[in-house]
Amino acid sequence: MKRFSVAIIFLIFLTSRLLAQEGSIKIRVTNNEHGPLSNVSVFLLNAKDSQITKIQVSDTTGIATFSTIVAGDYLVKANHIGYKDFISSETIVVHNQPLSLTVQLDSLTSQLEDVTVQSHKQFIQLGTNKTVINMDASLTNIGASVLEALEKLPGVTVDRNGTISLKNKAGILILIDGKQTYLSGSDLIAYLTGMSTDQVSTIEIEEHPSSKYEAQGNAGIINIKTKRSSRQGVFGSFTPSYAQGKYPKNNNSFIFNLHKGPVNFFLKYNLNISTNYTTLYAYRKYFEEDNSTIKSILVQDFIDKTSGHSHSIRTGIDYTIDPTTTIGISLNGIFVNRPTYGNSYATWQNAQGIADSSSTTALGYFIDFKNLGTAFNFHKEFSKKSDLNFDGDLIGYNIHNTSTFDNTDALTSKVQTYIGDMPGKLHIISAKADFTRKINDNTSWEAGWKSSHTSTNNVAEYMFDDGSGAGSNEDLTKSNTFLYNETNHAAYADIKTANNKWSVDAGLRYEFTSYKGHQLGNALIKDTTFTKKYNSLFPNISVNYTLDSSNQFSLTVDRRIDRPAFQKLNPFVFIINKYTYQLGNPGFLPAFTWSAELSHNYKGILLSSISFSKTSDYFSQLFYSNPDGLVIYTEGNVGSQTDLGVSLSVQLSPLKWWSFTTGVAVDDKTIKGDVVTYINSNIVQATFNMNNQFHFKKNWSAEISGSYTSKSQNDIQEILEPFGQLAASVSKLVWKNKLNIKVGARDIFHTQWMKGLTQFQQSNEYFAETYDTRVIGISLSYKFGKSFKTNHRTDHAAEEEIERAGGS
Repeated sequence: MKRFSVAIIFLIFLTSRLLAQEGSIKIRVTNNEHGPLSNVSVFLLNAKDSQITKIQVSDTTGIATFSTIVAGDYLVKANHIGYKDFISSETIVVHNQPLSLTVQLDSLTSQLEDVTVQSHKQFIQLGTNKTVINMDASLTNIGASVLEALEKLPGVTVDRNGTISLKNKAGILILIDGKQTYLSGSDLIAYLTGMSTDQVSTIEIEEHPSSKYEAQGNAGIINIKTKRSSRQGVFGSFTPSYAQGKYPKNNNSFIFNLHKGPVNFFLKYNLNISTNYTTLYAYRKYFEEDNSTIKSILVQDFIDKTSGHSHSIRTGIDYTIDPTTTIGISLNGIFVNRPTYGNSYATWQNAQGIADSSSTTALGYFIDFKNLGTAFNFHKEFSKKSDLNFDGDLIGYNIHNTSTFDNTDALTSKVQTYIGDMPGKLHIISAKADFTRKINDNTSWEAGWKSSHTSTNNVAEYMFDDGSGAGSNEDLTKSNTFLYNETNHAAYADIKTANNKWSVDAGLRYEFTSYKGHQLGNALIKDTTFTKKYNSLFPNISVNYTLDSSNQFSLTVDRRIDRPAFQKLNPFVFIINKYTYQLGNPGFLPAFTWSAELSHNYKGILLSSISFSKTSDYFSQLFYSNPDGLVIYTEGNVGSQTDLGVSLSVQLSPLKWWSFTTGVAVDDKTIKGDVVTYINSNIVQATFNMNNQFHFKKNWSAEISGSYTSKSQNDIQEILEPFGQLAASVSKLVWKNKLNIKVGARDIFHTQWMKGLTQFQQSNEYFAETYDTRVIGISLSYKFGKSFKTNHRTDHAAEEEIERAGGS
């Protein structure tokens, strides 16, 4: 408490000092058409020796302000990607009076007929606490879904269960346009598989987001931002693509935007038709009580084929009531239908590896996933210093899963049949408000509130035929109905303050959660309910220090939470195969993480960091085995996890036509907990990624990218072998840059597998799982558009002109 008070006193003192400072130079940075330019580096130079005195970055209105300027003579320099460097030709004389001036940056290649800009977006933009990936700049995402694109992002891995990790840390919050999906596991996979990368503008990765965002996600957030144009006119694109692995994959995207006067209408539609496969080899050994003498062996070979389609649509209207007030409404929907058919072959062997018995399983999984949601937004600027934003969402999911298993004993030819019918409905209503107030050019504060309510109704009905000829009967040991309701409330406050050397962003978020689960009983299962309420504070502070024009240091400390998804609280039994069941855990508790990171940014070229985090009530996949050989797979809290990590990222352009980004993250991870017996597991693991962008003459471009993950561990009982992938692609702009032709291949060496060793109770299992990830594809992206005359320019004008030109 004492340390917290000292921190508050220091923050108040720093703020008061900034408020007391007088005299400034306010510089407005514009583009060729006098529109404001944001994120421009502006330097104040000493006129005598041209040494840098202060540095600022222009805000969204194009303003960069220098405070407490000592009287003297100065020069102004400004630079920004895609624009010529500016340096003032005349000396600026400061005599303790506020000054204002405008700086115009000229585009490097401004050939303005119908606005044709020969420029290229940077694929990855590295920041101290944020990495931005421009999806249009990636040439290797031909026909790829958002899930497939995530697997290629810096430091991101996706395991076979749909768990998304960042820099070797599990627990990431996925946002779509800043909003939660409220899904996890297979449901989240279905959702992200139904979205095409052609619909995505940028993906933002933040390891330590501010208090404005939900505290959910111990490893941070990934915000997937969909495309929408704000410039006046009619614009759009049509992108058909075809990819061929072992099976064909077809992805087609259409985007339309009409912005005329106060009305901005947008429509985005995607159709995905694809076929994929999965192979699984499992070698499971069962031991005697000494855990070393082999008792029996189970060998399983599995292959399935999934052929399905998905539709996704996002449409809406934004209406500008007046220059300070905007309202908007949107409709979002994803519809996925994916039937899967497969065969599994199981052989039991004795300790010497001699076959005792075998069986064959014909199986089918049928996924019918429907999502429909509507969102309302209201934005009001009360002045140039304050604004209010309100969001409301109503979301519904209708998920119907069906499974069939026909198990045939090879010796007796007896067939046992399981049929599972599992419909479920999920409804979410949420609302939030954010208010921002700018105190002066250096200090601002923000506060907000959010509330949400989630309700689900899940049913599992299993029918079993033992092959005796008596017919099918309901299996009451597995059939069930589960009702769940959860309410969340949150409030936060955040303050930002800065001078020429220091900047501080400090926030505090409060969250309250209550939930109730009701498992309806039947003739064999007792009716049960469980409830829980908990609340907590989540502080977040980030301190940045600019040593000089080349070096910036940052220290971030925060506390975050991982809540178990409601699907994992569901106590249902899900049959994976005859010898492996998945079971929900209503006793799942949230996990809390404290983390700290110290980072260094050298000229935006070299970023390095060292971090430490500790998670209490860490949860993991858990595996238990029965005497009859059945393995129960569930998830739950096991103990704690500590992580000491270092990372290094480099972003360079060695040649005018070549730019590359590469990064490596190494973590020393320790997981401790009780799973039947006490386990203390330690591993040092690493992830590596690289991306090369080549831009040649006559509108030719190319890309070579890849990633690699060393031997790793996300769960206390499972070690994964190394895996990675390499991708390459070329593109050509034709027809006055309106048509972009891309040809490329992903996972060229077919090494994006999932292999590893899982330790069970008195047994272990080596597994090797592969997918249809090695593909070659082609896409044609045609962009159309016509500008309307307008005197108003937004701060996104330069970026949008590049988009219009078809740059990538």
